[in-house]
Amino acid sequence: MIKNITKISKKYSLITLIIFYTFLSISCIESEKLNNDKDYNYISEEIVFDKLKMLDATNSDKNKQFNSKFNNADESEIIKIAACIAQVNQCKDDKDLAAKAILFMGNSTNNNFIRPLVDILWIDNELDELINESLSKLTKKYFSSASEWEIWLNDNKKISSPDQYRQLKGEIFSYIDDGYYNIFNNEDNQSLNINQTKWIGSKLGAIPALNNPKFIKQNEEKYLNKNDIIIGIKVQDEFRAYPIKILKWHGVINDKINNQEFSIIYCPMTNTSTVFNNKKTGELSFSGLFEDKKCLVNNNNNILIDSTTGSFGKELNELERYPMIQSTWQFWQKYYPNSKVLSMNTGFLIDYQKDKLPHWINLIQPQNIALEFSKHHEDQNYRTMVNYHYQNQRVSHLLYYINDFRIINKTINNNKIVTIIFDNGIGARTFIGPKDNLIKISYSQKNGWLAQDTENIYWFISENGLINQDDSSFYAEIPNFITNE
Repeated sequence: MIKNITKISKKYSLITLIIFYTFLSISCIESEKLNNDKDYNYISEEIVFDKLKMLDATNSDKNKQFNSKFNNADESEIIKIAACIAQVNQCKDDKDLAAKAILFMGNSTNNNFIRPLVDILWIDNELDELINESLSKLTKKYFSSASEWEIWLNDNKKISSPDQYRQLKGEIFSYIDDGYYNIFNNEDNQSLNINQTKWIGSKLGAIPALNNPKFIKQNEEKYLNKNDIIIGIKVQDEFRAYPIKILKWHGVINDKINNQEFSIIYCPMTNTSTVFNNKKTGELSFSGLFEDKKCLVNNNNNILIDSTTGSFGKELNELERYPMIQSTWQFWQKYYPNSKVLSMNTGFLIDYQKDKLPHWINLIQPQNIALEFSKHHEDQNYRTMVNYHYQNQRVSHLLYYINDFRIINKTINNNKIVTIIFDNGIGARTFIGPKDNLIKISYSQKNGWLAQDTENIYWFISENGLINQDDSSFYAEIPNFITNE
């Protein structure tokens, strides 16, 4: 009887041990899986370091000599050590020194280290906890990712930066893409406010422009709803429509009609829509960088262009604007029936039909309202501005819901300017105006768009400008662009 009990006891003990080790193995596998599933930031080269060695950095007794060294070093030298700049091949052996530099930065109370630490956090996964801890000491804020710190920095633009920060930032970001080093150190980009320059955490070209895209006829189009917003243009005798629901995923469309080359740009940060003649720069693409909340596009020579103003270069040249119209698809279809429209067959695996924003938009402006502007909602006011530049002045008019048309007459330096707002307040066109104010707009199949002035003279609203019905005198169009601020 006792022997049987002993056998049973041993048997159950063995089973218990097997279950225990099986559970332990499963736990280890799950733990390893969780670690492997960690969402790492983009880095150009993954380097694995011994974390145990880094923990020595927290030993204050061993760090007195290093603190003395850092106290005698300038800011840029400390930042280079923390980011392993100029020592990539030896960085595996010197990573503990980088950790000590990061700790020193956090304990320094020097706010000039905040921006570089956020930059380093984008590229360094091994020291992320240490970097977050140092940033928290400097700022008294607590975040756990580079994107969260980047958002916070965007709201705290007055935080200072160290000397040579432009070059340092370029060197840090070159771990991800060498092109960023070329951008930050390009003489033509020196007017860039480096403290207001933000980044979406991707390589150059991660947001691809559409170059020479395909178009279809209106009667072939099946994917647009009547309230979808489009950007419409006319080049020579051809009309083309570019839906925001496609444009927002690419930022830039480079197109060409005959010998006319141009770029259609949409920036979700400010809901800016504009069209530029790109003859001076060549094809453009979204750089992944922002100055304040303005998108920065770049060309193949790493020159940054402000997507709102078109300014670029050390002499602040400006791209020439091209006339455009923002409207609903329903409006464009009705009044421009011969127009072609962008095909959804772009060559990219993107579901353009989903009503959502590209994920990177929330990095710069978490409460972004771009989604509202890819589609018009009839029960909402359209909180955007139509803008134009004339004689070095920028003029902006609020677009809001109207049942018909609205005419805004303005005088700038003794010159009459008229803006006609249509499509329930969604779009507008601006012209140099005749001497007498326009007061009424009408449309007929026979005559098209007509404007009447205070002297009962009628003006054709053509695709090129205002034409007097009686004597054919002509007033040119002034290119508009759309923003929400």
